[in-house]
Amino acid sequence: FWFFLINRVLSGCAEALASGADEALAYDSVVAADDEKRWPEVLKRMMAWQSGAFFFAMLVGGAAFDADCINRVAGWLGSSYTFAQSETVRFPIILTFITGCMALVVSLCMREPQVHIDTEGESDGELSSWSELKSVFHWLLQHKVVLSLIIIGLLYDSTIRMMVTLGSEYLRLIQYPEFMFGVLGAFTSGMGWIAGMCGKKLSDTCSRPMNLLILGMVGLAGLTGVAFAIPYWGYGFWMLLMIGFGMLNFFMSTYINAETSSKRRATVLSVKSLAFNIGYGVVGLLYAGWNAWLDMAETTDVDQDTFAAGLPAFPVFFAVTYFLGWMILRNRFSANAK
Repeated sequence: FWFFLINRVLSGCAEALASGADEALAYDSVVAADDEKRWPEVLKRMMAWQSGAFFFAMLVGGAAFDADCINRVAGWLGSSYTFAQSETVRFPIILTFITGCMALVVSLCMREPQVHIDTEGESDGELSSWSELKSVFHWLLQHKVVLSLIIIGLLYDSTIRMMVTLGSEYLRLIQYPEFMFGVLGAFTSGMGWIAGMCGKKLSDTCSRPMNLLILGMVGLAGLTGVAFAIPYWGYGFWMLLMIGFGMLNFFMSTYINAETSSKRRATVLSVKSLAFNIGYGVVGLLYAGWNAWLDMAETTDVDQDTFAAGLPAFPVFFAVTYFLGWMILRNRFSANAK
């Protein structure tokens, strides 16, 4: 348990360190080339490459975990050693560590572009992290477009991500065997490619409020289909959720970057991620309380039945929170721009 706890804390720190800075650096590079209108195209390509990488990683990770697969490969290579499952279970972790080292090398090769930074009337002196956060929170209260985008993104992300976290349990519920999880996960990760294309098309043709309304409809349709837990075919609704999840990331990156100055971009994106994680945590507590109530009400007998009984709450909760938020904030999404 303690190793797991330390792992989660370090993982959260790693996410906080990367959150905002990498995306801000990439966007500033596009601005430096005086071509920021190409950012949606950059996102589309990035999501396509990311989907391909996830697809490959899921297949390789699943194969590396399987002792039988590793032993067959070892036999083809002429090795007589037989790997046990207790050994191969560590292989995906080792591969993750190697990938992390490669990402570190790439990050160290990045250089901040020399661009003009709008100080917005403030001194050019560097602020401490806490002072910068305080400054950004004050800035968000004055820039309602960005604040509204973060709030509506939080409402979407928290519910959908909670459902995505329960992916393995859902696949069991719709009767997929566990050995299929890696392959299904690989195909699910490929939905980012479709999400990038849809996001690019919608950002070119529709206004922000309309795109966020369409995004909500995609999420509601996916959650509603998932709630029925249709054996095997329910996976299609799961993929719809993943498309919506990818579209959210596309819209948030496109709209928030466009409305934020270079001086504040990294911190604003980090605040957005912080808000999303807090929202996810709150929904996680609500979901745990909902399951506890189902158990106390003795409406179910086993954990799997409790999980199935709790699924209809997701589309109801999402419909109330997201669409209510959209109705309240829709006039603030745009600053005379698509």
